[in-house]
Amino acid sequence: MFHLFMTNLNRTIEAQEIMDYSSIKSLSALRVALNKLKQLTGVEIRSIHGVGYRVEVC
Repeated sequence: MFHLFMTNLNRTIEAQEIMDYSSIKSLSALRVALNKLKQLTGVEIRSIHGVGYRVEVC
């Protein structure tokens, strides 16, 4: 999942695309996985309501 975000900086990735990439089966499991990824890496992953998630680079 980290690779997916790093290769798509400044692009909103739909939740379904992330779940397909990582074989996660539910939105609640996706949220847990994203929180763990944020804690492990310190990367700020923003939730875009109703669309997906993104990592922004200044």
